[in-house]
Amino acid sequence: MANILRWNAVLTAAFSWRGRIGRLRFAAYVLHQAAWIGVLAVCTVGVTVESGTFAYATVEWVMRIAALAWLAGTGALWCGAIKRCHDMDMRGWWSLSLLVAAPLVLIFLLLVPGSKGENRFGPAP
Repeated sequence: MANILRWNAVLTAAFSWRGRIGRLRFAAYVLHQAAWIGVLAVCTVGVTVESGTFAYATVEWVMRIAALAWLAGTGALWCGAIKRCHDMDMRGWWSLSLLVAAPLVLIFLLLVPGSKGENRFGPAP
């Protein structure tokens, strides 16, 4: 039961857009997402290359699972970007700028320090 409660807390923290996170924790979100994409790419390419020995339905299911995993990772990264905007005392809507210029926005979120002390989104991380 304790493990279930721990996982619940981890998932709640990862997929919540309330509060603030610092640059280091956001860097962890970004690195986790990059690693996750790498693992998914290796898995999907490996299954696609070996598709001659696998049934087509197996390849299709692997691709679907990879797509769902990618969406979950991207959702967690997006929530992290919202909390990072909150740390800089900006509304979370600014995270939508990731759709326009993702590399520049990620660099901005990683390099610009947050506001000192408490702001309208909560206490400092």
